[in-house]
Amino acid sequence: MSRLIDITDQRFWTPVNLAVIDHIRQANPFAHSDLGDMLAGLGRALPGAGVYCPNFKIYAYVLLHDADNRIFAFAGGMRDLSFRLPPALHGEALEQRHGRQSRIAGDWLDVAAFAEGGARLSGYCAAAQSHVATLRN
Repeated sequence: MSRLIDITDQRFWTPVNLAVIDHIRQANPFAHSDLGDMLAGLGRALPGAGVYCPNFKIYAYVLLHDADNRIFAFAGGMRDLSFRLPPALHGEALEQRHGRQSRIAGDWLDVAAFAEGGARLSGYCAAAQSHVATLRN
């Protein structure tokens, strides 16, 4: 099987997505189907959010992006969802132990998806979408 980075849509290969693209290149991540479905459901609840997976049949990673292809949420493992959060919310989430510094570099936070409530995950997802809208592509 090829590496997932090789089948990742080129529209996501932009400077604003560099951290997550590098993570995909290094980790070749696959998402548990329940985790991928959970993230897709969070995305469907957000106006303007797109869901992308390079291959749903093999449970490849799943990501959420905006209309400008800026990635703001990611599923690529067994239990964590990753959100790209603004610094103020990132610090608050770490202090309250709702998440931990992500394996993806930069302003990403990993959250144990099955341990957190749906309202908190929805809030992080919406905040991440709003945050990336302020970033230059």
